[in-house]
Amino acid sequence: MAERKRFRKAVPSFALVICFFIGTATGYYYNDLSAGILIGLGSGFIVMSLLRMVLKRTDSQKMEHPNMDGEDHAE
Repeated sequence: MAERKRFRKAVPSFALVICFFIGTATGYYYNDLSAGILIGLGSGFIVMSLLRMVLKRTDSQKMEHPNMDGEDHAE
């Protein structure tokens, strides 16, 4: 469970890095590296904030309804 929580916290950071590299590659392809880097970082920060918002919302819903994880905790 702890590994899953740590992975969920790392996903937005991975998205930022992926967008940065996509922007860098696109800028390199179009011979405008600085614009590609800035576009990649800008879109990466937007995606990162959206992912954090979505993950925070799903975590708060699981706190309200603890049996939403699909496991049956009945004894």
